[in-house]
Formats: sequence, structure tokens, C-alpha cells
Amino acid sequence: MTAQIKDSGLQFHPRKREILICDFKGNIVPEIVKKRPVVVLRDPLPYRSDLAIVVPLSSTPPKYDVPYCVLLSQNYLSQDDKPMYAKCDLACSVSLKRLDRIKVGVRKYVCPRMNEDDFANVVRGVGWAFGFVA
Repeated sequence: MTAQIKDSGLQFHPRKREILICDFKGNIVPEIVKKRPVVVLRDPLPYRSDLAIVVPLSSTPPKYDVPYCVLLSQNYLSQDDKPMYAKCDLACSVSLKRLDRIKVGVRKYVCPRMNEDDFANVVRGVGWAFGFVA
């Protein structure tokens, strides 16, 4: 039996550079298998508005210094100095049903946007992970 995801999800397509929470429940290890912040890589593809292409974010540093784990200039979810990394080798398409805004209070949600410099570094990391750049 596979794990069920919620039926609702986002009622709009997120914009490029927006940071959301994604429920990866139902994936198989070593894929991501829990809720994780993600950054949206692009605006919707034609005829695929029910999917978003995302890159997971993590506060756990990589074991090795590799170009597909990108250290971001700030932690977009917290005011502390804890570093945040984009795990560009785990970029994937997900259903909007897996995505939600970030809860910051009672019935208060936000979708912070990654700055352009960090986003450019994430795009380069994805290109490296997928073999598009050397």
C-alpha cells in the first residue's frame, strides 16, 4: 500500500524562485521521503500546470564538497544563522497537491522568494547535477 498525499494542495501555480513546503511522502529512500522546503525552478510548463519543478532545501550540510549542493546566502525560513543548502541533484517534478505555503502563524502563510544570486547558483547546481555543464 502506498502512502496517501493530501487531496488539496496549492490552488495556484507557484512562481519561479518561490519557497514552499513539499510533502515527499510515498517516495523511496534514497529519494526524499518527508516534508521538506523546496524552491520552484520555473514557471509552469505549457499543458502541465498541475506540476511544479522544484529543488529541495536542507539545513544539513553535505558530507562532501560537491557542486550540486549549493550553500545559500541566507536561511529563507529562519532568522538564525543556520546555513541552508539547495540539494540540486534531487530536482524533480511534483504535483501541486504535494505543495503548500509556509505556515508562520494562525491561518498565516507565506511564500518567500529566493534572491536572484542564490537562484542563479541553484540553476547552475542543477545543470551540473544533470550533466548540462562541466
